[in-house]
Amino acid sequence: MQLKKNVGFLDQLVRAILIVDLIVPCLLGFIPSFLAYVMITLAFALAIGCVTGYCWLYGAIQFSTRQPT
Repeated sequence: MQLKKNVGFLDQLVRAILIVDLIVPCLLGFIPSFLAYVMITLAFALAIGCVTGYCWLYGAIQFSTRQPT
């Protein structure tokens, strides 16, 4: 099944910044363990969408931030 890309460049950039913002405090030990696991899981989900260009939530609600080509 081919997934149609629905994440635009600016959306990918914002996701990349959020990934760093979620991971760095966890790695530095500023966040308690359970919350760190939640934040790392969220960062992982954002990373998948950032790398693949497809967001399952956008797909479910038929939304896209990608410019038509």
